[in-house]
Amino acid sequence: MSALLTTTMTYMKTVIDGFEAAGLGTSRCGWGAPISQMFADEIGADGYGANASAAVDLFLRLAASRKQDGDLQNSVLAEIPAQIKAEDDADDVTVELPAKFMERIDRLAAQRGLQASDDYLAQWQWSEEEERAGSAREVAEAVRAELEAQATW
Repeated sequence: MSALLTTTMTYMKTVIDGFEAAGLGTSRCGWGAPISQMFADEIGADGYGANASAAVDLFLRLAASRKQDGDLQNSVLAEIPAQIKAEDDADDVTVELPAKFMERIDRLAAQRGLQASDDYLAQWQWSEEEERAGSAREVAEAVRAELEAQATW
């Protein structure tokens, strides 16, 4: 859900209550200019994204965590990262890795018969969160450099 005006925020709780009353186990995220993590917590949202991109990333992470463990075993996308995301109180940074990372993921997916987009996306998995010192930009760039140094294609 998105709220760009404070007047639309009041209905977010109504939507969440409606989903819960209907027994729908979907992930609910909030984002938008007037929204904060505190507000998302108050209305019972599953998460909060500082912007649309962060909300989509959060939704994908929540959706993947709801899949059964067997669905994520031998995950192609868990083996090789395609991007790095780092957050701190002031910034939310996503760094795309060089094309060779995505090319390797595509080759492994093809070898495993993951041709349909649904099959491919079902393998999506986020790595565990990790704490590092530095700004979000510094951490993302350091992780990128480490991954590129380790890559042996």
